[in-house]
Amino acid sequence: ASGGTALGYILASNTGLRRVDLRWNAMGAAGVEALCAGLQKNTSILELLVAGNKANDDTLRTLETLLRRNRGEVVDTIGDSFFLNASHSSSMPPNS
Repeated sequence: ASGGTALGYILASNTGLRRVDLRWNAMGAAGVEALCAGLQKNTSILELLVAGNKANDDTLRTLETLLRRNRGEVVDTIGDSFFLNASHSSSMPPNS
């Protein structure tokens, strides 16, 4: 989770990023939650790839909400994670 915490802090203060690829980083639920905390302050991210990080459904929905606020959209699901993109729309995977 410490890597996710650092990343959350970086995302909170870096408004130049538009696309972030975090696939298969084994961040775990705590790391993805820290990512959510950073995205609450960042309105510039439009694309986020988080497949393979073992985020739970609630955390994925939070990410979706934050990226929709930035005009990002869900366009592809991969297992327990998804890809958000500003130019497409889809829906979150159903609850398991």
